Formats: sequence, structure tokens, C-alpha cells
Amino acid sequence: MDTDNPLDFVDILLVHLKEGDAESRLTMEQVLYELEDFIGGHSAVANLLVRALIEIAGVPGLSQKIYETVRGDSSSESFSTIEALYYKQLLHVEYDT
Repeated sequence: MDTDNPLDFVDILLVHLKEGDAESRLTMEQVLYELEDFIGGHSAVANLLVRALIEIAGVPGLSQKIYETVRGDSSSESFSTIEALYYKQLLHVEYDT
């Protein structure tokens, strides 16, 4: 590994593990924690997106309704209606729980 030209996130972590002054040097435990957090965080977001797509795909016509709602082409609901429902739901969660 060329410590003067790290290629990716792992290289940067390894540079901080091996070199630098005592204040900027990372321990192996810190490096492993950063890697777990980086990989785990991305995995959680990816899992959430895949789960959402599976749910959308399982309901006929839902993807079209979402598209129309986001684009503003839907005659049944406007963005302001959805926004109002969202805030109503937030109030419900905040004050009723």
C-alpha cells in the first residue's frame, strides 16, 4: 500500500492506524469499529430500500400511484393532501403515544 496515495476508505484507515502522531493515530479497535459501521450502515440502507421495493411490487398499481403522486399528475391526491396526512400522522405519534 502506498501510504502517500491511499486508494480507498480502508487505505485511509490503515494509514491512520500505522502512521501519524499519537493524537491522530487510530487503534485497531477503532479501525474495526469504523469498518463495521461503514459496512453495516450501508447494508441497513440497502436492506430498507430492497424491502420497500418488494412491498411496492407486491401491490398492483401502487408504483403507478406513487409515480403519479410524486410527479403531481394524480387526480385523486395532491402533494398537499399527502403532506397534510404526513403531519397529521406526526402529530398522532407525538401526542398520542
